[in-house]
Amino acid sequence: MIDFIIYDTLGRIFQTGSCQSELLQEQITMVPTHAGMFVMGGAAKQDTQYISSGIVTDRLTQPTTLNKLTLTADGIDTITLSNAPSGTFTATNTTTRETVTGAINGTDSFLTTIQGTYKIRIESWPFLDFEATINAL
Repeated sequence: MIDFIIYDTLGRIFQTGSCQSELLQEQITMVPTHAGMFVMGGAAKQDTQYISSGIVTDRLTQPTTLNKLTLTADGIDTITLSNAPSGTFTATNTTTRETVTGAINGTDSFLTTIQGTYKIRIESWPFLDFEATINAL
């Protein structure tokens, strides 16, 4: 048996598997390389690794930090996000399901007038996603 990895041009791993070594070439020919998908032999963890220059590489933890996890929902008090790599910011109120999404890079702030618990997420490939829960009182 031989392990294989299917990944895209950014190194995102879409699938891992194993097959008889004589069937690896068949796996390779089934992947649509014209669509930016590739196959290589090897094993990887889909959620925490990616392919960089043909090498299985661990995704790095984001350096993003929050100055606090609780704020007053008065439209004035803010939570400061710092050291965020260039990516997408999402804040979702867990009760109302209202979601705010935008670009982020470096330092930014979050404020609200709606009380509740918010799930904060920052996606910036190839970093691992940053997630935090904040409370607006």
